Amino acid sequence: MYSRILLLTLGLVSFVAPAELCAADDQTTAKAVELNYDPAVSTLKGTLKRVKFEDDDMPALKGTSAWVLRLDKPVSLKASTDNTADAAETNVKDVQLVIDSKIAKEADLARFVAAKTPLVVSGKLFHGHTAHHVTRVLMTINALKPEEAAKKAPAKP
Repeated sequence: MYSRILLLTLGLVSFVAPAELCAADDQTTAKAVELNYDPAVSTLKGTLKRVKFEDDDMPALKGTSAWVLRLDKPVSLKASTDNTADAAETNVKDVQLVIDSKIAKEADLARFVAAKTPLVVSGKLFHGHTAHHVTRVLMTINALKPEEAAKKAPAKP
């Protein structure tokens, strides 16, 4: 069961997330890689999990879910000079993925979760700004591959 946790308040917009996304871990002392928001393309590594909204989450979200990449190593993001909503963030461990069905099918994603398959994901980062955003930072992805397949793929010129 998930509990509501206030993550961030900007003006009148509040963010809530299931408690499992707010848990601390032992990587808090690791030096985070610093990334940039959209338009930069970033590559992240981690394992996928599906976060389902239950009765105690926001009623409008009941029955829906979100795909979240749990990063191998935390990252930080520089504040965007182009978009004031893209605020600086540190120690980011979870990134919600915005996935087009042309890039990855639900069944494939579910298999990655079940097998705890390490993934390499690339795309553009943006800051969470609605109740549907369960993490502070999200990524609109343009590629998603198992880490082993990404290692075997030939480098692009």
